[in-house]
Amino acid sequence: MDCYDMAGKDYHIDPDLLRAISFRESSFKPDAINISNNERYAIGLMQIHLQNFNELNQYGITAHQLRSDPCLNIYTEAYYLTKFIKLTGNIWEGVGAYNAGTSQKPEQQKKRRKICH
Repeated sequence: MDCYDMAGKDYHIDPDLLRAISFRESSFKPDAINISNNERYAIGLMQIHLQNFNELNQYGITAHQLRSDPCLNIYTEAYYLTKFIKLTGNIWEGVGAYNAGTSQKPEQQKKRRKICH
């Protein structure tokens, strides 16, 4: 059993969905960093975004840990994906919200629809 399987079991998410997100986000590269043009960035297998770091720091999770511990990165993504699935009430809407956010701005809604369909 690998980290995808364990996180999937703990968060009641299909581990193959976690693998698919990891492939899409980072091509399975645990030390991946994606820096956007407005100084925002995402790190690790699952591309955990800078906007989450304040919340994660409350739990003692640092950006360095997310980049150096692939299993922690997978579990963190599973945690956020579960939150979005519960928020939207739908797995694919949750995946769209994980990727594009929950903003009601038209461009964000369009991006979510593209991901979900």
